[in-house]
Amino acid sequence: LFGLLPLVVAFSALRDKFGTPALRRWAWLILVASLAAALLQAAFTQYIHPIFRVMLVTVIYAGAYVYVALAQRAAEHRLQRGLLRNRLTVLFMMIALPVMITSVILTSVQARTLLQRSATRRLGAIAHLLVGGVSLREDFSVRNLQEVVRLAVTELGETGVIYIVDRDDRAVVDSRMDLTLIAEDSPVRDYSQSPPVQAIRRGQANQLLVFTDNEGIRWWGYPTALSGAGWIAVVQQQETVITQDMQRFATLSWIIIAAGGVILLSLGYFTVREAFLPIASLTETARAIVAGDSTRRAVVESEDEIGTLAEAFNAVTARLNELIANLETRVAERTREVERRAEYLSITGGLSRVVASILDVNTLLDRVAHLISERFGFYHTGIFLLDEAREWAVLQAVSSEGGQRMLARGHRLRVGEEGIVGYVSGSGRARIALDVDEDVVWIKNPDLPATRSEMALPLIFGQQILGVLDVQSEAAAAFGTEDIATLRILADQIAVAIRNAQLFAESQQTLRELQRSYAEEVQQGWALRQTPVIGYRYTPADTTPLTRAAAPMASPAPTVSAPYVDADNT
Repeated sequence: LFGLLPLVVAFSALRDKFGTPALRRWAWLILVASLAAALLQAAFTQYIHPIFRVMLVTVIYAGAYVYVALAQRAAEHRLQRGLLRNRLTVLFMMIALPVMITSVILTSVQARTLLQRSATRRLGAIAHLLVGGVSLREDFSVRNLQEVVRLAVTELGETGVIYIVDRDDRAVVDSRMDLTLIAEDSPVRDYSQSPPVQAIRRGQANQLLVFTDNEGIRWWGYPTALSGAGWIAVVQQQETVITQDMQRFATLSWIIIAAGGVILLSLGYFTVREAFLPIASLTETARAIVAGDSTRRAVVESEDEIGTLAEAFNAVTARLNELIANLETRVAERTREVERRAEYLSITGGLSRVVASILDVNTLLDRVAHLISERFGFYHTGIFLLDEAREWAVLQAVSSEGGQRMLARGHRLRVGEEGIVGYVSGSGRARIALDVDEDVVWIKNPDLPATRSEMALPLIFGQQILGVLDVQSEAAAAFGTEDIATLRILADQIAVAIRNAQLFAESQQTLRELQRSYAEEVQQGWALRQTPVIGYRYTPADTTPLTRAAAPMASPAPTVSAPYVDADNT
């Protein structure tokens, strides 16, 4: 049954139309393993010692079943539920119990075979002892046969049966009849239907025979023929007596399996539990970290793979905390940058409204200088404009006290030669000195002693440089990317505003000149109305009226008939 069951299971799996390729591979593996075990049991009995044969068969069966079990659990991930230590304990029992059961079953089979051989040898030895005793005495009398049977029964035991039948299959001596003399007028027990006697009559002598009598009792018998007389001697023993040792062995084996299973289960569970305590600690630490406790660390309790895993877990946790901290810092910095950008946009918008609303250049520049210092927190802001000869950059507006002193004395810098402002006004390119002490162009100004960083931006309208926006700070590296970008925009707006203000001033001057010229012409017209006009003088360039006071002296004109025309007639 043990060998037939896997064959049936494997055959059913191979016949299943809905089976997966993996299931078919496992079925073939079990089928091949079963056939190999059966072949080893049947064909190599004479060449391999029984102990080694049992071990080989056990290894074949256990290896096949263990491989299939592990492959199936690895393939079916949906079954991987529950605690890992419990699943490993079950897997350990799945591996150990089949091996133990297979070993016990194969050992029982082998023990039965050995017991059968031992019983055959024992029954055969008693039968040969009986035949030898009869042949040695060369006396086939009933008394002699009784004596020999009595000695043989002593070797066989109380449950054994020995009888001798003659050539007519009638009992001559029977140990169950207390070896009493069978008289001619006594009832004779007929053994013609006895399986051992029939086997002898068929020529099957000196072989173990297992049979069941009319009462349903199974016997192990060994028949042999007495030479020369045609008589038959049969030695038989009840199967229960012979196999009782085997039954005790089987019972003891199953008890050992049960006890061993309990012991293996307990040891396996506690061993796996002890081995998985660090993993349980790692799991608890991971859950705490997921819950938000990023300060938790795994306890490193060993130097094996689990200890290495705990160290790696701690390293990953530390790296994660570092990344989180850096991310928070970057988020805060990014937030500050966004807020600063929004502030710069607000500042730019406010300055743009101021620039657009002021048309007087001096008022515009003074207002812008103060607003830039206030909104950006700069130490000094100054605005320079180029003179008409474009030789000097003249300071026009400031926001600091030192700048007021410079403005009062008419501070100016030569274009392209003096300081950072001179450089920018000549080149038209911005210059930023994050540390003025290291800038070769920078010139120290006694009115601004606290300057540590300076930035000058050209005020350009079209292709023409109008001036320079100069900002200075008491801190080194005070200008960031957003500062530079915002001030560049403001510089462009200031340049446009300056040009608009200049154009407005020029238009106002032109308007005033036109008004003055118009007034002069009106006065001349009123003067002509008060002086009589006696004629007009025509020249290629102009026509002018002639009055009496302006008329030249000449000879009397001839008399004409035309009437006099004054200035009021046309």
